[in-house]
Amino acid sequence: MINAFSIIFLAVSAVHLVFCVIDNDKLRALTKPLLMPALALAVAITLYARLPDSRTALVLIVFALFFGFLGDVFLINKSPKLFFTGACCFLVGHIFWIAQYASSFKSFPIWAYIVAAACYAAAIALAYGSFNKPKGPFGIGFIIYALFLSALNSTGIAAVHAHKTTGAVLFLAGSILFIISDTILARTVFKSKFFQSHFLIMVTYIAAQVLLACGVVLPYFNN
Repeated sequence: MINAFSIIFLAVSAVHLVFCVIDNDKLRALTKPLLMPALALAVAITLYARLPDSRTALVLIVFALFFGFLGDVFLINKSPKLFFTGACCFLVGHIFWIAQYASSFKSFPIWAYIVAAACYAAAIALAYGSFNKPKGPFGIGFIIYALFLSALNSTGIAAVHAHKTTGAVLFLAGSILFIISDTILARTVFKSKFFQSHFLIMVTYIAAQVLLACGVVLPYFNN
């Protein structure tokens, strides 16, 4: 599954993370928009070998990463309005990721939905309180985004429960890393930045997108 674009993606990611470590805003801003397009090309080339079976997965991944790219671009600017727009782009990207394993929810018992809903509601309430209870559009956006992030994570859990495959486990791991990345990002936005916060946000974010993609791609090479 390794191809030239995979190597390009890894190289761009490594360079970007170095710029995060040395805290160079200009070079970080230049390399950030290259990440998701490089990953999308690597995935597209990989899944191309499994067409037409992989057509739906390919389309969903490309759209998920496209909206991830838009989110990356909007979040480069420090404007609150553009930050809100970027978060909306990531939310749409989550929808395309969720669609990959949405059918897995069929195997979930009713009690699991109730327990999951209670756990996610408690987690969102705790996060909302921890980040100074943002008000107005930011507060509403915070809760809505957290709900979709929870839906992504629950999709990973459902996938593991239904399929019990390595791909499903990778998808779940990607959803967890997305939560970690976005939690760190929220910490820097609603409270304050801290040492190497940019690096921690991006290394978990990049790994999250890679694992989500691998979780979808891998089943096509295990059959």
